[in-house]
Amino acid sequence: MVTAWRLGALIPLLWFAGLAQAAVSAQVDRTELYNDESLVLTVSVSPAGELNQADIAALASLFSIDQRAQQQSRKIVNGRASSSVDYQFRLSAKASGGIGIPSFRVGSEQSEPLFITVLDARQRPNNLPDDAILFSGRLSNSRPYVDQPFEVILEFAYKIQVKGAIEAIDLDGFSSRLLNEENTTTIRNGQSYNLYRQVVELTAKNPGAVKIPTILFKGEYADSAQGRYVRFSRSADIEPIEIRAIPASFPAGAYWLPATNLSLSDNLDTRQPIEQNSHLDWQVSLQTQGLAASRLPDPLAALSNALDSRVRLYRNEPTFTDNLRVDSAALTVDTPGEFRIPAIRVPWWNTVSDTLEWAELPERSINVLAPTRTSAQTVSPVPAAEPLAANSLTPTRGSETLSTGSNYWLYSTVFAGLGWLFTLGLWWRQARLPGNPGGTEVATPKAADSVNWTRAQGFAKAGDQAALYDCLIKLTRTGSEPLAVVKTRLNSATRQCLEDLERSLFSDQASPPSAAAMTALVQALRTVAEQSASVSQPDALRLYP
Repeated sequence: MVTAWRLGALIPLLWFAGLAQAAVSAQVDRTELYNDESLVLTVSVSPAGELNQADIAALASLFSIDQRAQQQSRKIVNGRASSSVDYQFRLSAKASGGIGIPSFRVGSEQSEPLFITVLDARQRPNNLPDDAILFSGRLSNSRPYVDQPFEVILEFAYKIQVKGAIEAIDLDGFSSRLLNEENTTTIRNGQSYNLYRQVVELTAKNPGAVKIPTILFKGEYADSAQGRYVRFSRSADIEPIEIRAIPASFPAGAYWLPATNLSLSDNLDTRQPIEQNSHLDWQVSLQTQGLAASRLPDPLAALSNALDSRVRLYRNEPTFTDNLRVDSAALTVDTPGEFRIPAIRVPWWNTVSDTLEWAELPERSINVLAPTRTSAQTVSPVPAAEPLAANSLTPTRGSETLSTGSNYWLYSTVFAGLGWLFTLGLWWRQARLPGNPGGTEVATPKAADSVNWTRAQGFAKAGDQAALYDCLIKLTRTGSEPLAVVKTRLNSATRQCLEDLERSLFSDQASPPSAAAMTALVQALRTVAEQSASVSQPDALRLYP
């Protein structure tokens, strides 16, 4: 009796427990399809619940999940509410053959596994004549080197109404890019075709034998008998490729350059000397065939370390076209003399002759001249005595002779007095020059310099870098020392400001200093230049009456 009562009590509990478990089911809209088609999988869960993420990951390993959606519903039957949710997946098979769709679990319940068959689309029957569509592919080079680009040329010729696309080439260890595609017409076997031509560039990263997978064109053609578009596919097989390694004779550590041609040129003219602190605009061009310009190395990379420390190289960012790299720079020298520009040599591998070659610029020298100094000292000449008439010294009669002699002594006395006065004036002027003992500073040639320094301050405050630098060159050039020497006596802050000013003028790799920094630079240069001039100025020539 007790046992029967307990069993009767358990039956409702088991029934309610069954209601608490979610029912899970799965179905597909088709069980057979071609590998260029897709199917829809629907997983229903009632009452509503979440699918196990591990089951979705297992599904993604076998199919590409192109789309996913979720739809939830609620209903009331006999006063009792219930809910359900449908998960939908649009799937494309990753392989052909028989494929199992895994079960889906919600709680302790799971759906039944499903099985589908995926057919090869190339075997799909169609009513197209064999010559209605022609699809082929070929290589530009079946034995390229590592990092040597080669081309895959694909041609799709058709004479019916068709739409579709060529599948992309996806190879591990290769970089690819679409070089060209065009639509033209052609004649094949005496028949006229529309021609779609596609050129894909491939570049291998590792040596070895490679087989490019079969390339497919998947599309649809208009079937007038059925009154609709019918799917079809065509395939093209490419011959195997042998990727060759870098030859052992290529210089170790050098940048690997496989090309059909490579040339190196520049615009540097070393026949004419340049002046100290001026600059030479230098453009180095590296041109190639069979290789993109972006793959070319920096021809000036090793030059900076090989240059004389007194030669400075200011560089801009390189520019690229399809097969040309141009590196722009400015060469400046702040010391007179002859300076060597080392040779530039770039090794490359000629893929036509299969030999090592070098593109090079020869070693050259530039002659740097000290700036010419113009210091004109204007000295007022001593007035020359006016020549006497010849007949004034010729005696005639007694009275005339006396008169002539008297005039002679009178003129001599006047000229002597004027000479002493002129000598006294020169002595007084020299005594008044600055730097002489007892002299006081008045209007001197430095007054002109003061005006120029004032102009330099104006250029600095206005932010006119070019005019300021030209003014500083002229001011220090007319002094006892050039700008390069004066610069060494500046403190680190003002010297850095001057170097930033030079870099902003000769290249775009530095921002120009601020107006306040340039104003402080002018004041510092003026102080150093005047100190140098006062030390090196010789004692004034002293005149005594």
